[in-house]
Amino acid sequence: MKKIFSILLALSLVFGLAACTNSGDNKPAPGSDPVKEPDPVVEPEPTDVYMAFLREESDVTMNFDAYGMQEGKSYGLKEFVENVNEKLNDEYGEGFMGDVSYTFLDCGLDGIPEMALNVQHFMNRGDYTEELTAFFVIRAYGTLGLKVVDHDYTYYRYTSTLNQAGFIWAGGSSGANYWGYNVRFVNANGGPTYLYSCDEIYALDGTFIPTYMLPSDRDSAPFEYIEEYKEDGNTLTIYNFEQYGTWELNTYNQHLWKNYYVFTDFYGEDVELDPEYKAYFDQIGLNVVDSGTMDSIVEDYLRDLGVTDEMVDADPVEWIKWDADWMPKG
Repeated sequence: MKKIFSILLALSLVFGLAACTNSGDNKPAPGSDPVKEPDPVVEPEPTDVYMAFLREESDVTMNFDAYGMQEGKSYGLKEFVENVNEKLNDEYGEGFMGDVSYTFLDCGLDGIPEMALNVQHFMNRGDYTEELTAFFVIRAYGTLGLKVVDHDYTYYRYTSTLNQAGFIWAGGSSGANYWGYNVRFVNANGGPTYLYSCDEIYALDGTFIPTYMLPSDRDSAPFEYIEEYKEDGNTLTIYNFEQYGTWELNTYNQHLWKNYYVFTDFYGEDVELDPEYKAYFDQIGLNVVDSGTMDSIVEDYLRDLGVTDEMVDADPVEWIKWDADWMPKG
């Protein structure tokens, strides 16, 4: 019995000592501070760098000359907007500043945001005013800062639209039966990429191509062009995938030879070509195609550039008004 009691006493001492040792591990050593958990790391929002520009805490650098601003030079928001308005005053007559607004977009749909800035300007025209709006696409380049990578405007017969994937449609009318526009987009790297131009001539009485849309160094036609128009006539749509720059006759002719011509009727259906015109178009080597073929050519061209339907069909941007003390109120 004594032996059993001695064993139980020894075991109780062992477990008691272990318990005291473990409880001491949870207590700070004398004179030491309790261990603090590190503060959570707050990651900056991807759009913070753009908001800093709007708050006039940073500048943007121009990638091109525009509105009196120079390529490679940096501007704060106020100076930027004032330059735009001053240049428009010089070109269109005395006017005044309108709203300044912004939006975020995702050029190329790569998940990295860009910002667009929209500047509104009004021209005084006596008893009425005319509005012009200019937008600028801005991209952050890390330590290189913010850069303005593209821009366009809307005024009178010329309209430009920007979608949330960085696509820009810009063009307008230069007559009652003519509409022309070009398509480009700002890619995921911030580079403007020209896609194609499209000219539409309405109300044609037949399937002729107006002579001003034909290269002047072509063989002369064995018949006389009669450029007549009627209200419910045909539409000639002309596509070209090469950006045209400086005017020079030989260069312009080379550009026109790369046109694609599509004839449709008043309802958008393909039109059978007049045999005399078709023979001539084939003879001189013009690219006259039906609308289905043209759609396939455009789709293949965009696909080769990595452009998806999701990019093309993205929603238009929605502008958010920005306020600062020096901006007009109301």
